[in-house]
Amino acid sequence: MKGKRKLLITSIIAALFISSSLIAGASEIRSLQASDSSGKPQYVEGELIVTYSDTTSVFDKVKVREKHALTIVEELPLKNTELIKVPKGLTVAQAKAKIAFDPMVKNVQPNYLYYPATDVNPSDDTHYGLLWGLNNTGQPIGGVTGVADVDIDAPEAWEYLGTKSLDEVIVAVIDTGVDFSHPDLQGKMWKNQDETPGDGIDNDGNGYIDDINGWNFVSNTANVFVGVKEDGHATHVSGTIAASDNTVGVIGIAPNVKIMSLKFLGAEGGTTADAIEAIYYARNNGADLSNNSWGGGSYDEALRTAINDFAKPFIVAAGNSKRNIDRIASYPASYDCANIISVAAVDNKGALASFSNYGLTRVDVGAPGVNIVSTYPDPQYVYMSGTSMAAPHVTGVTALVMGVSSGLNTSEVKDIILKSALANPLLSLAGKTVTGGMVNARKALELAGGTIDDPPPAGDTAAPYAISSVPSDGAKNFKKANNLVVTFSEGININDSGAISLKVTSSSATVDITQSTEAAKLVIDPVAVLLPYTKYTLTVSSGAVKDSAGNTNAATWTVTFTTGK
Repeated sequence: MKGKRKLLITSIIAALFISSSLIAGASEIRSLQASDSSGKPQYVEGELIVTYSDTTSVFDKVKVREKHALTIVEELPLKNTELIKVPKGLTVAQAKAKIAFDPMVKNVQPNYLYYPATDVNPSDDTHYGLLWGLNNTGQPIGGVTGVADVDIDAPEAWEYLGTKSLDEVIVAVIDTGVDFSHPDLQGKMWKNQDETPGDGIDNDGNGYIDDINGWNFVSNTANVFVGVKEDGHATHVSGTIAASDNTVGVIGIAPNVKIMSLKFLGAEGGTTADAIEAIYYARNNGADLSNNSWGGGSYDEALRTAINDFAKPFIVAAGNSKRNIDRIASYPASYDCANIISVAAVDNKGALASFSNYGLTRVDVGAPGVNIVSTYPDPQYVYMSGTSMAAPHVTGVTALVMGVSSGLNTSEVKDIILKSALANPLLSLAGKTVTGGMVNARKALELAGGTIDDPPPAGDTAAPYAISSVPSDGAKNFKKANNLVVTFSEGININDSGAISLKVTSSSATVDITQSTEAAKLVIDPVAVLLPYTKYTLTVSSGAVKDSAGNTNAATWTVTFTTGK
């Protein structure tokens, strides 16, 4: 984060209402609908991502490629990882099976495809111009009257800040490209101060020529905006996060944000390889957090590693397949990365959106995601729906928190975001997300500023609940000598050791284990090394653990995983 800015709240609140009236009178505001990636290709045919073992030399890699008739496309930022083309006559599955058992190969996987968590299919819906997600007064949106105060309390947050100075926060929008010529996004772009525009030289030596506002990983150029058909999605996302306070159009949640545009999604989606490059670019060039309104593919170890390496807050859309992703995973939301904040979509009545994924252990919070108006190329303003629209609400709140308390680490930031949702419960999210609530900007800032008690309050009656585990559900190649760890929402102790079990899935044969706790972590240690290539099920039943107030976990946590060799 760089520099300080003054946030004048009175002008921002005025702009909110001026923007609303202007939008309501706009001549054309279209409505764009949510969808998932069903029926679309799941990976790039003819390509694999290969990660070599840590001790593999350059010469060893050449031998592997020659042995399997592979052609290198490019080296990826992930350690010892290459994008390769498979030999003609072999499918991706056949080539993967052939390479997987090579002793010099640590991991091999398809180059998965990812898609925005919305579609851009315009319709002639009635034009409305109200930012209900920021301030819901019960105004009708799309013909549906809202419920007052089902929102993120943005005006209340700005009022709380008053004239406080905010640190500038750089948000990497890893998505399609962004139209920075839009009147509401002019001046909101990140600028690479170490690069000279248009001189054709990589002045800062980061491997990218003339990367002034980010990079286009689809075309491998500095042109982050291609056109309205391809780059509307990220333009809309960026407006929710940071649209200017200029009395025109809409207003974003966080006025202290600069957008780093990292385009890895093109007209046909985006690949694992390009996503990885975008994530490492963000990490290496100063991004403070990233918004990721996309999903698809299968379990992708290379992508998971890149997200872990980013280490900073990584806000993701939960997905639009209307399913429980605790049971059927959706990536990247289902990864067990500590820096991920996964977001479901809520409508203006406070209901879980009909399309939204959910999950008591894999989806952290809810946020507005139905009929969200924001910036769009040409320039114009459109309504869009999807968990893609919910995620930037959380990103905006996160950027405010980081702007007011720049010394917070990633874990502390995530804790504040989740606790703000705990303080803003919605019945529709109870049992459907980790927190059971919608992110709240005012509460988040109060927590960051230390002006209210850290929940849970005195007289604690809140039960601890599992947040994540290692291994995650569906994990493969888990090291058979490792401990298993389940992380809870607060510090815990074992209440009933008999409610914790590890079994071979196929036979239900019980594995002898020892159990211990470390702060919020439940550690399960198999007495003997687990069997190779075997599927196991870990169950932490209700009543297994308790917090300091004696509250026991109510929900059962179940994880099925497979060991490696």
